Amino acid sequence: KQWYQRRVAVGGACSGVVCTVVFQPLDLLKTKLQTQSLLQIRDLSLKHVKLKNVQYAWTGLSASLWRTVPGVALYFYILDGFRSYFGYNLTTPTALMLGASSRTIASAFVQPFSLVKTRFEVSQSSSHLTSHKSNLAILVLFSITKD
Repeated sequence: KQWYQRRVAVGGACSGVVCTVVFQPLDLLKTKLQTQSLLQIRDLSLKHVKLKNVQYAWTGLSASLWRTVPGVALYFYILDGFRSYFGYNLTTPTALMLGASSRTIASAFVQPFSLVKTRFEVSQSSSHLTSHKSNLAILVLFSITKD
């Protein structure tokens, strides 16, 4: 039983890694679009990414991995725990309720990482942070606590 729940969590973590790596450029674009004015949106085109280099599209990948991998693993672990407690033959409303509850609990645990990820992506263009790349995570956390 315990071995099965660990396997579910590891499978969830692996899917989190793959999805994060594949979709990070779109997530970065979404974050930039949400934080910039309409006049600055044209700077987010593929031409802009090519000028900065291809690695720019994966800015914030480590922060996304810190958020997504434990979040998905925890979600699947909690969901499987709920399903083993309530039974695997669930009605649709019960399954939806258990899924939503699992996601809410997992999200509550990884919310700080979501904040770090967003701040990291937004402040990547800020000169005072990019000049200290080795301390970037510490600077992002400091800026969060300062706000």
